[in-house]
Amino acid sequence: MNTRYSRRWTYAANYLPSPRTCVSLLNVNDTELYCFGGIFYNCVGPTRKLLTIDDILVYSDNKKVWRQVACMPAPRHNAHVLHYKNQAYIIGGQDVEKPDHPLTSVIKTPVPTEKFSWGPLKDVPLPISAYAAVVLPPIEEPPESKAS
Repeated sequence: MNTRYSRRWTYAANYLPSPRTCVSLLNVNDTELYCFGGIFYNCVGPTRKLLTIDDILVYSDNKKVWRQVACMPAPRHNAHVLHYKNQAYIIGGQDVEKPDHPLTSVIKTPVPTEKFSWGPLKDVPLPISAYAAVVLPPIEEPPESKAS
């Protein structure tokens, strides 16, 4: 048996303040996790339904606790979030109220921060949801060789 890897999962963080799925997670500076939006099942009262939420939660490695810090301009789930040059870019996603209409919007805010300031960006050409994205370094073209 390979003892290098444990076959046992452990809890690295406290539970989220409310159960949710289809969130967008962002690791910032290897010390904080940002959790954007998601889907929440409202099972209180006579109306039981899925809700897309707009809140932003932050887990700090130092404090070992999740806390709500802000809300996005509009609710979304299944979006993708990228961290580039101290900005969080949130791209696309969906809202359970309009399940057949993925979003085209892109928003950004500085991170890490306690005061979120949202800036809209140009929409993506096609609606997108439940996908993956990465930031790549610039591709440098090889210098052209001079003919002798």
